[in-house]
Parts: sequence; C-alpha cells; structure tokens
Amino acid sequence: MNLLSRPFSCLALAATFVTLSGCTVPASSPKPVTLPANSPATLPVAAPGPIARDPLPSALNNPSRRPCTPEWFAYLEKHYTAVGDGQGHGPDLGSDEWLDAFERRRNLPSTSALPREQRCATLARELDYRY
Repeated sequence: MNLLSRPFSCLALAATFVTLSGCTVPASSPKPVTLPANSPATLPVAAPGPIARDPLPSALNNPSRRPCTPEWFAYLEKHYTAVGDGQGHGPDLGSDEWLDAFERRRNLPSTSALPREQRCATLARELDYRY
C-alpha cells in the first residue's frame, strides 16, 4: 500500500466507525439564568407614546377667526409669526403689505394676485395644510 493513502484510509475508517456507532457529544442542558430581584431587566418598561403637543386651532374653521377679519389677523400674528417689530413699526395688521410680509416670513406661496377674500381663504387653507 502506498504511504500517502494510509492516512486517508485511517481517516475514512475512523469516520465510518463514528457514523456506525452513533457517537454523539453529550449535550448538557443550558442552566437558567436567575436575575437579582433589583435587576433593571425585571422592571416593566412603558411603551413609548406620542409626544404631546398643544395643537394649533384651525386657521380656517374656527368661527371666531373667520378669514380676513381683524380677529383672524390678530390670531395669525399671535400664533404663526409677528410681522411688525412690536413697537408699532411695519405694515398695518391685515393690509396687503402685511399679508405679503406674512407669506414671506412663513415661506408660503404668494397670493397677491388673488382678490382679498380669496387670498385670505387660500392663506388659511395653506396654513391648515402645513401646520
């Protein structure tokens, strides 16, 4: 017999013996892990909930703030952005110049080509859609 084939023959014989004898490695069952009573893993965890925010009332559907009324303009000034500097400088509240400045500050599309009532309604819808 060739010397090189002898180790392979022994290996094949050993594999056959293991297969035929059903030799298995004794399996040990895993031991359960006991956590201490004050372990953070045993404490219940609350599921994350939504972040609570005070929603802005609708700029369109609030009866006390119908578009193009002084109350509506005051509401926009208070809840969305102040157009003036707080010292009386700047455009008059509700004027076309005020609407232009408000749209620019809120990055809204310009509605200056629309009639006034339609402009206010469009602005209110845009605010409701975005915010």
